[in-house]
Amino acid sequence: MRPLTTTEHAVLGLIAFGERSGYDLARGAEWSVGAMWAPSRSQIYKVLPRLVALGCARVRAVEQETRPDKALYSITRRGRETLRAWVEEVEDEPAGGSSIFLMKIFFGWAGPPDAATRQLEAYEAWLRRRRARFETMAAGLPDDEPVHSRLALEHALGRISATLVWAASARARLAAVVAASLALVLLAASPNGSALDGCSPRAGDVAFRAADGVRLAGHVFGQGRVGVVLAHQSNGTTCQWSGYGRRLARLGYMPLALDFRGHGGSASASFAASLRLGGDLAAAVRYLRAHGARKVYLVGASMGGSAVLVGGANIRPPVDGVVAVSAADYLLDAPGAAARLRVPVLYLAGSRDPGAADQARRLFKATHERTKSLGVYDDWRHGVDLVDGNAAARSRVERFLAR
Repeated sequence: MRPLTTTEHAVLGLIAFGERSGYDLARGAEWSVGAMWAPSRSQIYKVLPRLVALGCARVRAVEQETRPDKALYSITRRGRETLRAWVEEVEDEPAGGSSIFLMKIFFGWAGPPDAATRQLEAYEAWLRRRRARFETMAAGLPDDEPVHSRLALEHALGRISATLVWAASARARLAAVVAASLALVLLAASPNGSALDGCSPRAGDVAFRAADGVRLAGHVFGQGRVGVVLAHQSNGTTCQWSGYGRRLARLGYMPLALDFRGHGGSASASFAASLRLGGDLAAAVRYLRAHGARKVYLVGASMGGSAVLVGGANIRPPVDGVVAVSAADYLLDAPGAAARLRVPVLYLAGSRDPGAADQARRLFKATHERTKSLGVYDDWRHGVDLVDGNAAARSRVERFLAR
């Protein structure tokens, strides 16, 4: 297979987040890789058939009654392997400059735990080389050099210095992610009675089936009369919510963290049934009600935030409320589900999480349910991390559950 271009890698990375149309990908690029690499909509539409021809993506035609038919694209196993290899490849002097380092850091979750760290280290070395070059240029300017030249060099040096400060902070945060990933591997491998997810005791593991027969896995963290279904992000499992699940258990709730179909310990579904995440949530709600929950809330992050909107609009009898954290408005027809909600809903997002606040506002606006609220915080964290790391956001969730 021929090497992919930067734009092809970028589009492949966006497809890896979940099945999307060309229009969805163009919108997603605006708030994600658009900050580093800005392919035009026409480029994206040209790239998609090429990825299919290379075996890195597959396409599915969807008929629509009131609109033109559309094509939905998803990543294949070859595509994931190709994306992983690209994220792992470290270039000292990439032709695309800083954008290449930043994009590989952005898609770092597609590679091994330390892939983003190695890209960041290479980026820092690249920045230091450029800084040394510009400092030499500045020192060699003649006394009569126009001030405009000096201003341009000062801007370049200031930008590099600011980026190196950011890189030092980013390195510390990535180190924490790598340490956590290695800890999970060790826990999963050790014969200490822990569950296969490596982050919770085996005693709380549960299994149940969705209405279409798919076997689902989850973990119950406590007992109580109020159940809370915790829905993970696209790159996660029940482990993402393990810390907050234990907190909710201490507060007297019965939290159930769910592995969506095709994730963690849950079984995979056919391609046509792979996006029935609302049905997975309905099965989790049935489980909690069968085990004594008198009220049930749905709490989801990112992809899970979109899914809880779908679940909240469709589950019968209705759930008692929905919390959507950093929900994506381009997944699972989240705006349509938001419009059909007839239960209380809380939207949360970080203002410095690219695109999240705007998407939360759009979903809030699309919601006709009167008991709705929106919280936007001065924070860069996304999804579960926002709840775990922002005390104000966490308090808002818990006030909503206790209302």
